[in-house]
Amino acid sequence: MAIKGKGRTPGRKVVSAPPRPQLVVRKAPIWRRRWVWAIIGLAAAGGILAAVLVTLHNNSVRHFKARQVALIQQYAGKLAAKFPTDNQVVPPDLIAFYPSLSQDLQKLATGKLTRADAIAEAKQVQASASAASNAISSLPLDRLIPSDLSVTGFPSGQSTPTGQSTSDIEASGATRPILQIGQNLMSQAFVLWRQAGAMMEKAATASAADSKAFIDQATVLANEGGGLFDEGYQKLLSIINVLGIQPPTPPAAAPSPTPTPSASPSR
Repeated sequence: MAIKGKGRTPGRKVVSAPPRPQLVVRKAPIWRRRWVWAIIGLAAAGGILAAVLVTLHNNSVRHFKARQVALIQQYAGKLAAKFPTDNQVVPPDLIAFYPSLSQDLQKLATGKLTRADAIAEAKQVQASASAASNAISSLPLDRLIPSDLSVTGFPSGQSTPTGQSTSDIEASGATRPILQIGQNLMSQAFVLWRQAGAMMEKAATASAADSKAFIDQATVLANEGGGLFDEGYQKLLSIINVLGIQPPTPPAAAPSPTPTPSASPSR
């Protein structure tokens, strides 16, 4: 009889395997991460680019202003060269032409100026004013003033001669129309002075009854010519003042030669 349980080997206790260690990836410090350096690089590149663009813009602005100054100075010099030499500078920056004309008209009316001297002066005024008017009107403004100049000389809030607001014309191409208006007014002013000279000549050759009417008309034309010139010249002065340059110097009359005393005859 077999003994129960004999011959069986006792079962082994199964031990479970330990858990596998998990792989832990340590993150690099933030200063060693690529995306951080990429952002820093982009920011640096953007800053450098911005600095370069600002520098280029400032250089462009300075170059443009210097160019405007040079061109306006050149134009002003050429314009002033067309003015008659019979002028007088009125401080601070105005010019009076034919300064003795009004006084001589009154002298003619009172008989203190001879008719011969009045005729000679009248012819000189007519020839001088006619030449100045033609020379000013023929000045090639489109070649002297490029179409991209923007300075106008009108401060903020001031109306322009055409009735536009300042903000509407402070742009590329605004300079030339302002100077064109001024140039036309100055040319027309010398037309009025030429007419004043013609009236003076008629007054010197007319009868005493008609002379006064011609003198009065000549006086009115001379005054209107002065006002018209000032209005046109102010257009140029406004631009000159904004740019900080000096007004042009009008041509001066050549000094009359000093008579040389003749040598006394030797005895």
